[in-house]
Amino acid sequence: MISDANQMVVANLKAAKNELEKDYSASTSAAKIPSKNENNKPAPKLAPQKETDLFQVINKHQKELRQEQSVLEEEYQKTKELTEKLAGRIELLKKLQVKGAEVNVELKKFEEQVIIAKKENCDFLNQIKKEKYG
Repeated sequence: MISDANQMVVANLKAAKNELEKDYSASTSAAKIPSKNENNKPAPKLAPQKETDLFQVINKHQKELRQEQSVLEEEYQKTKELTEKLAGRIELLKKLQVKGAEVNVELKKFEEQVIIAKKENCDFLNQIKKEKYG
């Protein structure tokens, strides 16, 4: 009876050993380090594509880029035109400021002349009153 139990234990150990060896060989073959000859092989394609598909994708992206570029060029031209118009308006405003300053100087001179004329007119009227009533 003891020998039968020992034989059973030995058989179970051998079966376990065989399973471990199978698992070990399966795991080492999956994680196998490539040899020098295997390094020269090209990597397998994950998603094989036809060359025409690739060219179509490239052409599609180039077309999109050209469209974006034309839109950007149009926006650049509009911005450039607006910048030029703005610069012209700024120049006009500067000229108007200079003219405004000149007009203000002339206006002050005119106001001074009006004040002098009023004073002279008052003096003249006072002189006439003195002569007439005086």
